[in-house]
Amino acid sequence: MTPVFQTRTGLEGNCMAAALASLLECELDQVDFVMSPDAPDSEWWLAMEAKLRELGYAYLEFPAGRWSPPAGLHYVAGGLSARGLPHAVIYLDGELAHDPHPDRTGLVRLDTAGFLVPFKPRIR
Repeated sequence: MTPVFQTRTGLEGNCMAAALASLLECELDQVDFVMSPDAPDSEWWLAMEAKLRELGYAYLEFPAGRWSPPAGLHYVAGGLSARGLPHAVIYLDGELAHDPHPDRTGLVRLDTAGFLVPFKPRIR
């Protein structure tokens, strides 16, 4: 994991893209996407999945506490920031490993754990 920092904050922030770029150890622009804060969650997920598919990955997310990641695995932790907005950071062994936001305060509530999985679509 190589820390990548977000370049946009607030409702149009790109913390998730920065977290994914950190895990993939790639440039932010390879996974970044811009969505209106009014866009439905389904459009946001489709845009993220399309970027990841280009790189050969899929993203799996679980409610926090439903699955325990193996020791030594970095993962995306999603939840509420101290700023009152949804936020994505990187956790390792249940602890904050990297916060892509400039204030580096992490999460006040952990809601999800997300993982990247290599993905190779079947050719029909």
